Amino acid sequence: MSRTASAEPIEHITELNVASQPAGHPAVRGQHPKHHGCPKAVFRVRSDVPTELRHGIFAQEGEYQAYVRFSNGRAADDRKADAHGMAIKVLGVTGQKLIDGREHETAQDFVLVDSETFFTGDAADYVRVNWATMGKGIQKLTGWLSILLRPALLLRILQFVSKRPRSPFEARYFSTVPFALGPLVVKYVALPRNPIILGPTQGRDGLAESLRTRLGSCGISFAFALDIQTDPVAQPVENPTIAWSTAGANRVVVADIILPRQPLDPSAPAAENLQFSPWHALSHHMPIGFINEARKPVYREMAKARHTRNGIMPIETSDAPDSYTRASQEDAS
Repeated sequence: MSRTASAEPIEHITELNVASQPAGHPAVRGQHPKHHGCPKAVFRVRSDVPTELRHGIFAQEGEYQAYVRFSNGRAADDRKADAHGMAIKVLGVTGQKLIDGREHETAQDFVLVDSETFFTGDAADYVRVNWATMGKGIQKLTGWLSILLRPALLLRILQFVSKRPRSPFEARYFSTVPFALGPLVVKYVALPRNPIILGPTQGRDGLAESLRTRLGSCGISFAFALDIQTDPVAQPVENPTIAWSTAGANRVVVADIILPRQPLDPSAPAAENLQFSPWHALSHHMPIGFINEARKPVYREMAKARHTRNGIMPIETSDAPDSYTRASQEDAS
């Protein structure tokens, strides 16, 4: 789908999302409003990255400070099935970024969820889903009726929100949609290393408690990998309902995400005030496809509205992680 063809539904989706923000203060995120913590991390690019993958942040071996925000998609109770997010903000990444007016900023974001596939890449279906989840009155009813009349779409939505992880560090996380990597096309994957098997999630805030308990005693690490497109027909750009890992894509680990032992304060402002966007990225990591095109204005406008209502004014991006916890007054969307 061309950018021209997708402009009208994207504008409509953006308006729906901004209008859906509930009244009250403080304003919360439209998507993934409930976090489990936003610990400090190290994003370490490996020394053995193959030559053909050495683009952007993966161009050379290096170590970056980072933040990782774990979250629920929409559920307030951690025991309920939902989608779950892992948003990574890597600090100190030099080079021009893709967002107009923010080209000079020095953070690179990766936005992942615990499902390898997304429920649609179709613009009309995506609008219907937004009617159902973000609309009001007759529009909301129309959205749900149109989904119920599309059983395949309904099944994919239910699968997308069906996860019940016992801790944030037991889940596997995926970008679900593709990105450029220089001349290549890839998807991002974060895989936990040596997860500890726990019992069922306890309490409404069980995922936050498991994260806090684990980081209070020892660290967590993930392998950060790329699923590399080898066949554009078998691994299509505009159909994120297809799992590339089972369709012939090559998976290569290019970095490590290390969350060291640390106290975790659930009220720390970074988890609420930081904004993550797949477009907050180097040009080597250009987001591709309709879903990514839609996310660009949606994430920007939602963050702008939320930060305005909460009285958070943008400041210059800093390479120092402490600047994010001092007031976290950066709209790094």
